[in-house]
This record gives sequence, C-alpha cells and structure tokens, in this order.
Amino acid sequence: MKSHPSSIHFLVNTIKEEIFSNFHLLSSASHSAYDTAWLAMIPGPHQNEVPMFKSCLDWILHNQRDLGFWGESDHNGNPTLDCLPSTLACTVALKKWNVGSKNIGKGMLELAMASGLQVAFLERLGGLVIDIFCDRRQITKEAFHKYQDPPLLSYLETLPMSYEIDHQEIMKHLSEGGSFFHSPSATAQAFMLMKNKDCLACLKSVVQTCPNGELVKLSLVNHIESLGLAEHFNEEIGEILSQIHRNLKLEETGEAPVKLVPSQLYKEALAFRLRRICGYQVSPRRFCRLLQGEDIVMHIEKNCRDFLSAMYNVYKATDLIFPGEDELEKARSFSRKILERAMSLGCGLDNVVVFPNSQRMLLCLNNDKLTQLAMDNYKFRQSIYMKELEEVTGWSKDRGLYNIGFGREKTTYCYFAFAAACSIPYNSDVRKIVAKSTALVTVADDFYDIEGSLDELHSLTQAVQRWDGTGLTKAGKIIFDALHELVKETAAKHLSQKGSGITKHLQKCWIEIFNSWTKEAEWSRSRATPSMDEYLENGMISIAAHLFALTGSSFLTSSFPDEKLWNDQGHTITKLLMITSRLLNDIQSYQKEEGEGKMNMVLLYLKENPEADIEDSIAHIREFLDEKKKEFLEHVLTNELNDFPTSFKHFHLACFKVFQMFFHSKNRFDSDTEMLHDIGKAIYIPLEVQKPQHLKIPPLQLHPKKGTSQVMACLNPHFTQNGRKKFRLQEHPRTVFKSSIGKIFAPPSPSLCFI
Repeated sequence: MKSHPSSIHFLVNTIKEEIFSNFHLLSSASHSAYDTAWLAMIPGPHQNEVPMFKSCLDWILHNQRDLGFWGESDHNGNPTLDCLPSTLACTVALKKWNVGSKNIGKGMLELAMASGLQVAFLERLGGLVIDIFCDRRQITKEAFHKYQDPPLLSYLETLPMSYEIDHQEIMKHLSEGGSFFHSPSATAQAFMLMKNKDCLACLKSVVQTCPNGELVKLSLVNHIESLGLAEHFNEEIGEILSQIHRNLKLEETGEAPVKLVPSQLYKEALAFRLRRICGYQVSPRRFCRLLQGEDIVMHIEKNCRDFLSAMYNVYKATDLIFPGEDELEKARSFSRKILERAMSLGCGLDNVVVFPNSQRMLLCLNNDKLTQLAMDNYKFRQSIYMKELEEVTGWSKDRGLYNIGFGREKTTYCYFAFAAACSIPYNSDVRKIVAKSTALVTVADDFYDIEGSLDELHSLTQAVQRWDGTGLTKAGKIIFDALHELVKETAAKHLSQKGSGITKHLQKCWIEIFNSWTKEAEWSRSRATPSMDEYLENGMISIAAHLFALTGSSFLTSSFPDEKLWNDQGHTITKLLMITSRLLNDIQSYQKEEGEGKMNMVLLYLKENPEADIEDSIAHIREFLDEKKKEFLEHVLTNELNDFPTSFKHFHLACFKVFQMFFHSKNRFDSDTEMLHDIGKAIYIPLEVQKPQHLKIPPLQLHPKKGTSQVMACLNPHFTQNGRKKFRLQEHPRTVFKSSIGKIFAPPSPSLCFI
C-alpha cells in the first residue's frame, strides 16, 4: 500500500514539534545538568573572573525548566528528587559568575551557602540547616576512611573543603584519559584542585559532546540525511548547522589533547563533513590536528578498536578534499590504515565503542515516527518511480529506440541513475527528461561507434546541424525523430514552467555532441591517433554530461539568465563535470574500446609513454581525475568561486554521482545484470524494518525483503546474504547506494551519496 503525501506531511510536522521544537531537551541528553554546572564553575586558565567553558554557563542560563528547576522531570513535567542537586549546582554556578539573577530567583537551593547566596528559607530554617551541615561534616569524617563501593572519594566535588585530600590519592584513581571515576563533576573538582593536564583534556572532550549537545545534534542531522529525509527538514538542519558553525568558530582550537578520546574525533570529523557539504567555509585543520603528534598516533593505533567509528567518520570526511589540502590526504591514509587494521582484528559494527551516554542519543534517534516517516517517504517515492519508469520506457518504445536492433538498451538504467541522484519526488519532469536524454545518447553513441557507416553518420550529423531530418532512413531517421520530439517536449515544458524558451540552447548542445561523435568515428575508422589534449577536448563533449546537467539545471534555477546558464564553455563547474565524467568512463572502458578500435585516455597515455605499462597509465589518469574531482567539489561546495545558484551546483553534483555510480570501480553501465538488484530494491521491492538488537547497532536499518538480500551497498553497514552486518572498506563506493532507505534515494542537496 503506497503512502500518501498528506500522511507524510502530518508526520513531518509531528516530528518537527516533538524533536526540533524541544531540541533544548535533546541537547542536554549528553550529560546531566549537575555535571554541566560543575563544568561551568571552572575558571579560565588566564582570567579567573571568566569561566573556562562559557558554553556550559550559557546552557544553564537557557535550559532552566518553567518551574524553576534544572534536570529531569517525571511524565507530568514535575521535578524528580534528582533535580535537587542539579538545581543547587546550577544556581551556585550562576552565582559564582554573577549572572542569571532571574534564574537564581526561580531556583531551589541548598549548598548555596558556600557561594554566599542569601535565601529566604535558609534564614527561616536557620539553626536546622546549620545542624544539618554539622552532621554532614561528622558523617563524612567517619565514612571517609571506611571502605565504600563506590569509594567516597568518587564524590570528590561534594566533600567539604575543610578536608584536605591528598593529591596523590586522587592521582591513583585517574584513568588513562584523565577521568576521575568517570564523573565529569568529580573530574572538574579534581582539575580545580590540581590543575592536572589529563583532567583538562578529559573535560574538554566532555564539552565537545555536551552540554550544548553538538554531537547529538550532528548525529540527528546525519541520521535524517542518511534516511533520505533532509528535504523535509531543510530549515531545521540549516539552523542546527549554523549554530554549530558559529560555536566552533568562537572556540579556541588550541593544541591537540594529550589523550584523544574517540567521541571528540568522531564529533569533529562529522561536524567538518556536514558543514562542508552544506557550503560552509570550514578548514580541515580543526579535526586534522587531532591526528597529529606521535603520542596521539600511537594511542589510536594501540586502541584501534575504540576508534573504529571515529576513524570511519574521518575516512568519510576525507572524500571532501579540496585542492591543496594535504592534511586531509594524510588523514585519509591514516584512517584507512586504522580501519584496515581493525578489520584484520575481526572488528565489525559489534565492536563499535558506545560513547558516553550514547544510549540516550540512540534512543532519541530511533524515534518511531522518524522510522515511519522514512518508510512512508520511501513507499511514496517507489510509487512515483514505478510510474515514471513505465512512462520513460513507453516513450523509448514509441520512439523506436527500445528495440532499434543494435547496441545497448539502457532505458531502465538511465532512469534509475537520475532517480537515485535527483530523488526529490516533485522533480518529476527533470528526471524523465534527463532520463530520456540519456537513453537517446546511449543509442546514438552506439550508432556512431559500431553500427553506422561513415556516410550514414555524416548524413545524420548534417541533419542535426540543420535541424531537418529530410532524407534520413532507418536508424538515422529513428534517432533524429526521437531527438526532434525530445527537444520539442523539453522546450515546451520549460516555457510552460519557467516562461522562457531554450530551444536554441538545446539544439546547439546536441549539435556539439553529434559533431564530437562524428570526429571520434573518423578517428576510429582511419586509425588516427589524436593527442591526449585533442582527445580530451573532444571527449569531454562526447560524454554528454553537460547536456544532462544544463537541461536539468534549467528547470531548477529560477530567475537566473538562460544565456549564462547555457554558456557551458564559460563556467568552470560544467567543464569540470565534463572532464571528470569522461575520465571515469575511460578508466573503466578502455578494454572494450580497444577491442572496438577506439581511442581513450588510458590507451593514449600508453601511446605517448611507451615505457609505461597499463597500471602506470591507469594510475596517471586516476591521479588526474582525483585532482579534477577536488576542483569540482570545491566549486560545487563553496560560494566564493562562482555565483551560480545552489540548485545549479547541486544538480551538477547529481550528474557526477551518476557517472560515479556507473564507472567508479568497474563498468557497471555496460553490464546487463550488475545493477538489477539495486534497481529492484529501489523501485519495486517492499521494505521491512530491522530494529537493533542492542544499542551498539545503528538505530535504524531498512532493507528489501528476502529474495534480493545481496545488497550492492559499499559502505558500512554491509548486509551479507544471511543478514549479518559486517564492516567493509573500499577506496570509494562503487555506487551511490547504501543499505538504508535514504542512502538509496538520498537527495542531491545537501548530502553526497557517494560519501
């Protein structure tokens, strides 16, 4: 049963109300208000009159409950007994820095006397309170030297200052990471007593994940995007990332901690990746510095199991390398080495370390309504895609392309690729038009490569140049008629939707492509060997990537001049797309094209470098491709290098993902079976939900029912045929697919499916 847009809309609004509107509660899930208050009390290293962790103090100011308390409440919203110490600690922290007088006035207090607070009820109770404090001193004195489990020393922050505690005794109980009994509040007090650098490193790592909940927020954004739901929460995601970006810019980066903890690296890598994807100007230096230093490297290598999730996030972040970012290159190599070592030790998802208090975070992410929305959204998309694919296939048959009798019939592949890369349901016309264009390009390209004689090819090219098919016969006539009708249909839809005509732009683009095919055919038939530069100049046109990108972009960009958009020789983004698409194709198809007598970049490099072998040639072309890919990503993901609309850049990115899907690790496009499982899962096969058995497993996995369990996913988690989850690493994913629903049809904005 397919889902209806109204049910999706209802769920979206419900989730916005339940999760995002109460995000201040979610933000506090990382640690208690009590711990946060103790962190807020720590004075700065150079200025004792200001807090070291101002974000903790800010959290206290903005997260007091309506009834005046801090901490947990019962199901009726009333304070629990645990709220008393939390509220007292928060009030003391505010008083210490002389802020939040209104908050203090609303709060309940007890240990306020230590900070000089004058409270009405203390004055009324007078002697009783004094007696209580005296009794506490006596009880503490007697209990201090007795065996306790946990020992009384673990409550270091509560012990009266009148007791002089041996610093050596504290040092005995410090963990390797600087934690004192795994208690942020006790660790805060230990640091204030001893100024121990390991304690400070531990506290800084705690602040990385709380109290402002940055890790929780980032994890929620990442989870929503991985489910393909980002389009429903663009405003909320934008606000979260904007806030986090501001916070991180204000924080001092300082030196890397002596003892790096996994959650700190995990959060920094995730923050970098999500912000860069969304166009923020962000340097990788902030999280790369965490991987610098011999001590840190040795620590990670020694504890690679603990750093599995963190290093996996680092590895994913390094897919977004811009030119000249050598530190990211080093981070990529190091993270890959650590992941491979963890794999060799048999580590999988079951070995992922659960970060402190991550249970509550995972419970939050594993929201039933979010799960339902993901399923309904996916079912809705499936119903649309089935209908659109039927329409595109019918068009191909009606135009005579489907059964033309030669070459590759790839209508389904073509539709599927652009549906996966440009998945938002309301871009139906874009998907169908670009899929039809791709199917037509495939048939026409095969006609020029293997079927037509030179005379037939010249006749068809001339017909396209004058835009008149008179005199054409057989395959040439079928191709031209299909082209003529497609351009007519595309231009009419554009005029109707955007109010401008693009017929001349479309015709010019198609003419360039047919001319490039003719040149390649002439080279092939005459056994001519062009130079690499000459070949690439022509080949970047014959791959036709600019046709798809500009056609789709013209429907998605409003109030942007058509002349500037279609000036494909003038803007760098389209050129880089054309080059990278051609190189991706050539690396995976050189054997096929060598057999057909065609040239390609891999083969031309061998011609120009006789001393090189095929591995040398592939390595050289791949290195060139990687550099161009970095340039392409920089132009797509930054605003300083161009003034094109975001929709224009994101659709170019979607086109790149199509070619990445087809040609990254093998030539999937020319295989008759390679992508059938993906297509079945994405469009036809119903979903079932697998809920996690324990909290170390990601909170939500959705996959097709049995019968197509051979998932073509390349990124974690990988589902084997028996349903077990394994961690598998590849240099790059071979497809845009992931095993959860959103990663099958993740929108081009803002997430990158190949990452």
